[in-house]
Amino acid sequence: MKRCKKCNTIVDDQDKFCYVCGEQIPPYTRRRLILIATTLIIFSSIFGILLVKHPDTFSRIRFITATLFIPKRNTLTSVPVSISSNPNDAKVYLDGKYIGNTPLNNYNLSVGVHNIKITKNWYKDYSGKIKVEKSSPQKVMSVRLRQGLIRQELKGKIAFTSNRDMNSKIYVMNADGSNQQRLTHGSSKDFSPCFSPDGTKIAFVSWRNGWDEIYVMNADGSNQQRLTKGPYNGEPCFSPDGTKIAFVSDRDGDPEIYVMNADGSNQQRLTHSSSKDFSPCFSPDGTKIAFQSREEYYPNPDIYVMNADGSNRTRLTNNPAEDGEPTWGP
Repeated sequence: MKRCKKCNTIVDDQDKFCYVCGEQIPPYTRRRLILIATTLIIFSSIFGILLVKHPDTFSRIRFITATLFIPKRNTLTSVPVSISSNPNDAKVYLDGKYIGNTPLNNYNLSVGVHNIKITKNWYKDYSGKIKVEKSSPQKVMSVRLRQGLIRQELKGKIAFTSNRDMNSKIYVMNADGSNQQRLTHGSSKDFSPCFSPDGTKIAFVSWRNGWDEIYVMNADGSNQQRLTKGPYNGEPCFSPDGTKIAFVSDRDGDPEIYVMNADGSNQQRLTHSSSKDFSPCFSPDGTKIAFQSREEYYPNPDIYVMNADGSNRTRLTNNPAEDGEPTWGP
């Protein structure tokens, strides 16, 4: 079937003239077929020549066709990743490159497997791998850091008190007296330092809140935190495993021996008497505490020992002289 260009009338293929308006109908269908055939021959010749001179032509054409007409399944090349640690403020290294401190939120990380290292002073380094996949909308990673062993540069250190800067402050030095460094600052008095067994913390007493209070800090003087709250708290002493601190407090009227966790929680009174108790010191195995006590009607103190829970209080010395400040041998 053909159509008249003048009156748009449909006529048969064999008609040469329109039966409505008499317009001549050109045999363009045959011409169109000839044009199409000629075009195909030309393009086939060109394509054959290209294949002879450039054998990868077909691969290129297929790639272009796929790019233009085949829908892409997943184009993700990176995924937001959140990395945290306990404690936070630890340095994060990915594939050997420092990317920041924890917590890191929505950090774009390329798809694949990456080496990760998390490090923080006084804690053991964490090393591992993190796998990022296209299908994951967000990757979350949390790491708990473990307390590290005593660092080599802290072995043999001595903490002490000095008023060389016009006020009592905490200092630290090497065992031979070299490299003396000031750790605490400010206008208040700081004194009675005590190293934790692993050498990473120092407990001390400060007047910065108006009373004698116990504080703890890292061995380099950073992260100073108050542990007690009351009219008088002093003479801190770490347990051998570093989890407890024995101390003296008169919060209940008389100076008594107390114990608390190393973070200041769970403070408990151990001695209950009319005497005044001072200078607690844990035994090497942590099962006992030696201390000095002055009975109400006797002005001179004597040495006592008790279990770490306050039970079985036993008097060790009994004479008119002053016996005090006990310390255990290794």
